[in-house]
Amino acid sequence: MNIFPERKVKIRKADGTETYSTIRPYKEGDETGIVNCVREEYGDTYFKRDFYSPEKVREYADAGHIHFFVAEHEGFIAGMVILTVFGGREDYIEPASHIVLKKYRGTALGISLAHYALEMGEKLRPCSLFVHAVTFHRSTQLLCEKYGMVPVGFRLGTFLTSRMSNSYKLGRCEKYSEGVMILPVTKKNAGVIYLPQEVAQYGRRIYGQLKAPVEIKTLPAHAVFPGQELAAKAFPTAGAATADTQGAAEADADRAFTETIKTMAEEPQLQIRTDSLQRTALVRVLSSGRRIADKMRELIDSFREEKGWTIQITLSTSSPAVFYEYDQLRRLGFFFTGLKPLCGAEEQMYMQWLGDMQLYMEDYALTDSFRILCEEIEDFYRNRNTL
Repeated sequence: MNIFPERKVKIRKADGTETYSTIRPYKEGDETGIVNCVREEYGDTYFKRDFYSPEKVREYADAGHIHFFVAEHEGFIAGMVILTVFGGREDYIEPASHIVLKKYRGTALGISLAHYALEMGEKLRPCSLFVHAVTFHRSTQLLCEKYGMVPVGFRLGTFLTSRMSNSYKLGRCEKYSEGVMILPVTKKNAGVIYLPQEVAQYGRRIYGQLKAPVEIKTLPAHAVFPGQELAAKAFPTAGAATADTQGAAEADADRAFTETIKTMAEEPQLQIRTDSLQRTALVRVLSSGRRIADKMRELIDSFREEKGWTIQITLSTSSPAVFYEYDQLRRLGFFFTGLKPLCGAEEQMYMQWLGDMQLYMEDYALTDSFRILCEEIEDFYRNRNTL
């Protein structure tokens, strides 16, 4: 039984006449039309290189990790969208690659195709739906917000604009960035999380907007593990903070952190994906380790010969180890760029390293909700080299 039904949608043609398009799941033979959609919008610059190969599209569709959907009109593929399914320790679905041929723009086909993808994603019952919204396309953000999605942060500097041809106005931005949006589906409660004090209020507001109960534990100061010295400004005096001075919640966080760093492994386990064409590295901390800063220095040093590299790292906020990781990464110029909530068993947050890239977030085309986040992230960016 196919859980993805076909849907007839009305569109208005350029001459004012109305007709119908069919939105449906991929079937064999759609590959050429999908490739044509990608090529018309991006030329030869789309970062998902496999989407230029009909054979690869067919392989992905058969494997089931990616669900392709198309809008068919008068026998032609007029648009496409995908759902990427994330499993393992994560459990979310990402609608992406939403492309409509230029002749069908302004017909409402794009809106219908986006709504179809969001509805089919919900139907698969993940923890959440997750969207990387274009920061230069306000209408996409607005559509997702109207559907119920909540802006939670940014992935900054993902693609070199000089290597990404598209129809967006990018202003002074040398790299293309994305906003992160979340719609909780089955995970409604975040449980206990740990957030550095300077981002805790941000977290309280975001989880409130998601209507997800959460208990946030944070620390202004606490102990460090034996043999490891952290800067006094971040962690002034080992054992100095008590329940009398910081409250019961902070005392609990202090005890949890102290126990965590006593048993912390030397080497962190990291998942690192690099894109040499776009000069982007995506890092996820799978398990904490004391040498997190050393590992990131090694990665940064590997980029020294080329300008334009950026790194986004994802940290678990379900462990008090995040206090240590956050401090160590801040010393390398990483800064907070948002949350990745309700996307699996662990709650997460983002930090970003931009190297020599200049950030011009004021050139983004954003909804009011994203603009509020933008102003806060700009403050973290400006203060990225101070502790």
